[in-house]
Amino acid sequence: MSSTLFCVCSACMIDFFIFIPAAGFTLYKGYNGACRRPVEKVTIIWYRVCQIILCGCWLGFSIGCAGPFDGWTQIKHLKRQHAGGAKFCIFLTVLEALGYTAACVLGVIGVLVISQVSEEEVSSQFPMPSKV
Repeated sequence: MSSTLFCVCSACMIDFFIFIPAAGFTLYKGYNGACRRPVEKVTIIWYRVCQIILCGCWLGFSIGCAGPFDGWTQIKHLKRQHAGGAKFCIFLTVLEALGYTAACVLGVIGVLVISQVSEEEVSSQFPMPSKV
């Protein structure tokens, strides 16, 4: 019981104290990169770096089953350990893994969209000289 409580508390602490501020900072940098004119390259670089780090974490959490995180590999363990009686645990594991996978996919889409918007804006601000 105490190990389960520790896992739940550590998962809440990681999500609350680390990932929420990190995701908020990343969203702030991405929003600034998309909306601020003229485009600041440093803001876009900060956004890309932070989002890639978060996507790597979310992808790792969606696959692996280390500590309080239940990834796709946890399903096999639950089926083996609790034959027939772990349907709700498997459902919650799938739900958690889908959440992390969706966050990773949205992060990749965000990087692509912000990069495209910033590149279009930079090219329209500084047009290439026409050859005569």
